Amino acid sequence: MFRSTVRHLVEICETCVPNNFVHATDVAFYFPRFQPRLHLPDCRIPEIRDAIELLQPLGKATPRRWSSPLPLSALALAEWKKNRDRALTLLSRGEEIMKNIGGARCAAAADIIRPLYATVFELINGLEHLPRSDFATRMDVHRFIVKHAGCLLYFNDSWDRSDVRHLDTACVVVAHFIRSFCALHQRPFHIKQTENSKNQSNKLPSSWTMSVEGGESSGDVLDLKMVADRLDELLQLSKEMAEKHLVESPELRWNVPKLLLLKGILSIPLTGNLTLAQNLVDSAAKTVYEFTRRKMPIVDGIVARKQEHELGLFMLSQAEMAARVFDWSIAPGEVDMEVIEMFESAAKFYSSPCNTALNADGIMSAEDLHQRRFEADAYSSCMLSYANFLLGAPRPQGTSRRDAPVFLPKQMFSTSPIATVATSSDIIYTDVRRPQAMAVEVTRKKAGEALERGLQLNRDLYPERKLNPKAGWTLVAMASLYADMRDYLYATGLFASAEKTIIENYGSVSLERLVVSKLRYEFLAGVGSEDEAKASTHEIVQLLKQMDAMPHR
Repeated sequence: MFRSTVRHLVEICETCVPNNFVHATDVAFYFPRFQPRLHLPDCRIPEIRDAIELLQPLGKATPRRWSSPLPLSALALAEWKKNRDRALTLLSRGEEIMKNIGGARCAAAADIIRPLYATVFELINGLEHLPRSDFATRMDVHRFIVKHAGCLLYFNDSWDRSDVRHLDTACVVVAHFIRSFCALHQRPFHIKQTENSKNQSNKLPSSWTMSVEGGESSGDVLDLKMVADRLDELLQLSKEMAEKHLVESPELRWNVPKLLLLKGILSIPLTGNLTLAQNLVDSAAKTVYEFTRRKMPIVDGIVARKQEHELGLFMLSQAEMAARVFDWSIAPGEVDMEVIEMFESAAKFYSSPCNTALNADGIMSAEDLHQRRFEADAYSSCMLSYANFLLGAPRPQGTSRRDAPVFLPKQMFSTSPIATVATSSDIIYTDVRRPQAMAVEVTRKKAGEALERGLQLNRDLYPERKLNPKAGWTLVAMASLYADMRDYLYATGLFASAEKTIIENYGSVSLERLVVSKLRYEFLAGVGSEDEAKASTHEIVQLLKQMDAMPHR
């Protein structure tokens, strides 16, 4: 537990957190130092030069981060989307040119093709560039990234380890690989899938391998152990670079906790050891906490030290990891209070400094919200994660269809990689520290209150962008909550609104939409008519066929 101190009156662009972040783990998948104009050399190739000009027009000063220039008018936004699609087309041509002269195997070409792909990964799946472009919605984003990022990680020996820009690029590549790998290798959706997937060790994520294109022989294969080795190397290099360039580039210090968090996430499919993963996530949070360490710790007891703004999100990652270990392996009507308190501590990190004697719930105040956008946005993420955890509380088995649980035990509601990525072990690691009675009705009430608070803040923060990613996933959780309570009308309307928002951000044929469709099917199978459930099943089958048919080059 870390102590919250002062207000976090800071813009998101002044932190290491991406715009449009939904989960605490999104911090680990974003490296704001990477920018096409600084990291991608055009080498007088017209296609690459023109793409850079479209993505980052030459201005008076280099921006703090590379992102979509929002907010914009409808006309300007349409122009930006057109430029982004044109840039992606140009980068594809540049990619073909570089492949013809050796690709990732050639050292000279690799120094161009690595940042080129990193730019493409950011454009098609980066949180800073949501909603996804038309170019990205016509391809299988996650399979594309795993295929090409995996190739870059395999041919990883040619770049200059002393160049900070090359380090930035390598961090972007490995982060996108891990994010997409986790999206493609999710744990069973609920307990029935778990039973059906027993004794399938050949499908465990730890045994994953990928044949690398462009290799000298058919034996060129990438596996997760090799990815972990690349990650360890980046972690060591980042520690050295942070010490060497601390004065001129203080933002380099964030590489270490981000990479530790990535290592914790990767260790779940690689080893299945959740204790190891939990220790790595704790190390990431402790590293951030130590950033503001004083020479004389005794002073902390007299005057509270100022903490990093992002520390609360790392605390939330700790809570999600503890929830993964807990995994609701307890009788219905009970909960582990230690996990509950970790979620509450992360939320209080952002809410407590806002509370005053006159306003005991200051975080929810709409007054001067523009001055505290980051803490309000982070608090709404805490509310979403807390609610998703509480939604997993199992209901007792009913005696008839009317009082039977709508969702099966171990149902997945969160889309955070910590919660969703599959484990490589057949042994289920669970740990209950402080069991305490808590009725299912109480957990659902707490989840509903958290979601209402999160959605209200989101609406106040983005009054002109109601179809933003966090709003979409909050609506998905709210729909699941009402579905669990068998409220057909509310759940149906919320699922429709959530699906519209998810499609707006990720596309109509996407893994993200599939998650919403599967939850909606579980709801209709439990509450709706047989015809509705069959129609929902047909939609899911068609969506899966469309996803399989999408190109990933």
